[in-house]
Amino acid sequence: MVSEKFLQSFVRGVIDGDGWVGHEGYQVNVTTGSLAFAEGLLAVFLLELKI
Repeated sequence: MVSEKFLQSFVRGVIDGDGWVGHEGYQVNVTTGSLAFAEGLLAVFLLELKI
């Protein structure tokens, strides 16, 4: 679990290291071998975007 204080930096590091952001629109891709990690990261995006 990453504390709220470091969450933004953690997500940025994940995308910088294992993902990419599309040039058009809101498209983000992250590659991981862990379903639990992918689901946790998705939950962070959904909570932050309030979807």
